[in-house]
Amino acid sequence: MSEGAQDSHYQDWMRRRNEYTRRQFEDDIVIEGDRSLREMSAMGECVYYLDAGVYPDRALSDWRSFVMDLPVSTGKHTHQGGLVIYVLEGSGWSVLDGVREDWAAGDLLLLPIKAGGVEHQFFNADPGSPCRWLSAINVPMFNNLGSEFTQQDYAGEYGHGSGQPEGWLPPYLRDTAHSHPSEVRSDAGSPAGKPVEVFANGDERKEALAGRRLFDELLSLRNQQRESWRGSGLTRVAGESIPWETCQLGRVKWFMHPLIFDTCIRTHLVFEQELRPGERSALLRHQGNAFVYVIAGKGTTTVDGTEWKWKAGDMIQLPARPPGLEYAHSVDAGATEPARVIHFELNASDQVGLDRGCGFEVLEPARLVDGAGGS
Repeated sequence: MSEGAQDSHYQDWMRRRNEYTRRQFEDDIVIEGDRSLREMSAMGECVYYLDAGVYPDRALSDWRSFVMDLPVSTGKHTHQGGLVIYVLEGSGWSVLDGVREDWAAGDLLLLPIKAGGVEHQFFNADPGSPCRWLSAINVPMFNNLGSEFTQQDYAGEYGHGSGQPEGWLPPYLRDTAHSHPSEVRSDAGSPAGKPVEVFANGDERKEALAGRRLFDELLSLRNQQRESWRGSGLTRVAGESIPWETCQLGRVKWFMHPLIFDTCIRTHLVFEQELRPGERSALLRHQGNAFVYVIAGKGTTTVDGTEWKWKAGDMIQLPARPPGLEYAHSVDAGATEPARVIHFELNASDQVGLDRGCGFEVLEPARLVDGAGGS
């Protein structure tokens, strides 16, 4: 390949990367729910907020997020889990691989990761009454699972029938008698040991690794995960079972956290936040690549000094800016009701650290009307 061709490919990569970065600075922070695409589908009626196929110029192209209305039920389909669903309104139940799970507004539903994916469908407990939920899917993580989509049935209010689209299918799905691979148990040769925590090259590091069988330990770690959170973790985190915490961030409750290990997946960091009239959340420095959905109320988010107004049903993008961003949410003292928002980001704390590239800092603690929330 000529030097010119090599340079052309490199320049094209730089152009695409710079275009991605440009969107992090120029796209609107607030996505208005009442101006977002609404669509009928095999799964039901969706309002799309984040989806690179629908909004290719949106800052958060790594995420897919939509609100699903359930007058009766969703369709039924199978794909890998790893995603989370927050129930905004109403009550109902899910059927995951034939197992029923009841839920209500304020709960977080989790789809497990398992061989062959998980078949699932959602039902409104009071058909015709409002019932809605919000999904949060990190697309690179989803792709990393090799996830597929197969549609078994349509949403209840739109009739029934096979929803599998015509066209290309993986070879193992072309045979109606196919079966998904199953987990095969294998014993590791040695139990998973403690992490290696030597921070220098040399004999000490060599000695710390000597005698360990790290591949066998990897298999042991896999077995431990199968038997603990991955095998028996929660598929529903009940909102009523979570206490409110008053801290530097403000008034929050944690659904998923790097130090919470009883959920069936650990893919996200999720917390709900309440802001009363006259309150402001902490001013944070954060890398971004996160989003916040407004459950109730009205308020303002200030990002790098620019104010953005929002209301219930809107979504707040926190772009992935290289130097990070500084942001805080606030509610005007004259507001007639508190605001409630829910925050989603990828749990990459073990991969890139909570600091990520820019650092993770509380620049100013929250300002709460009761004076709590200090350092």
